[in-house]
Amino acid sequence: MKHIAETQCAHAKSFGVKEALVAMIGFILVQAVIIGVIFVLWGFYVGLHAGLVAAQKHVPVNTILPQMMMTVENPGLGFRVGAGVIAYVLAALMVTWYVRCHAGDRLRSGDLSGLAWGPATSGWAYGWAVLLGLLLLLFVVFLLSVVPPTHLTVQQQGIFAGFDRPGWTRWVIILMAAVVAPVVEEFIFRGAGFAGLVGRVGPLGAGMIVTFIFMFAHAVSKMHYPLGFLFVALLSAGTLWLRIHYRSIWPGITMHALYNFCLIAAVGATHFL
Repeated sequence: MKHIAETQCAHAKSFGVKEALVAMIGFILVQAVIIGVIFVLWGFYVGLHAGLVAAQKHVPVNTILPQMMMTVENPGLGFRVGAGVIAYVLAALMVTWYVRCHAGDRLRSGDLSGLAWGPATSGWAYGWAVLLGLLLLLFVVFLLSVVPPTHLTVQQQGIFAGFDRPGWTRWVIILMAAVVAPVVEEFIFRGAGFAGLVGRVGPLGAGMIVTFIFMFAHAVSKMHYPLGFLFVALLSAGTLWLRIHYRSIWPGITMHALYNFCLIAAVGATHFL
């Protein structure tokens, strides 16, 4: 199977602006499409169930359907978290396959045009990653205390609403935010995105474009608290500096994971206490 995959990818070794944009924007769009399909199928199931219930009770379907349609418009938390995780994982797998097919030997190269999927040039990189992550976290906590977000609905809280209820959603959120997302997003944005753009627009231009698309990828969770976009931009800047300086995305993954985990822990503590 490995030989077949390598053969299928052997013809595509170029990695430039097109590949970078396909990786980053594709990652966002594929998630949106998958979530849309899941909700369409869910609506179809609810409608079918309403018809069967109406037939069983010998009542007009119109008397049952409106109430059941509320379920379509406001699905449970577990459904929303599950749909988000499925969309995220499938999009990540598809984009990872695409990037690996086009990156070739540049996958582990630490050069600016490489994807930097290799070890850092110095062990100090991880010390800097921890320091930058903690400094960013302190800055975020400070701004949140000065400009706290207004009351958010369950939908506006997104997956963080999962902390309100015990069960599997809480642990899935922790796993996704602190482990899966840092690896996936650093590989796609600071790895593939930066590598494909840097040859055309230079490090500064590539960094700005990557950061803008990275902010857009988090728009759903930040649009109700605009300062959140600043946090995302600073995270991107920090991980980009680590990637360029230490020729690896792994220090950035460390910073990203630490930052996400600490935020998750802080949010979780407010719900547990």
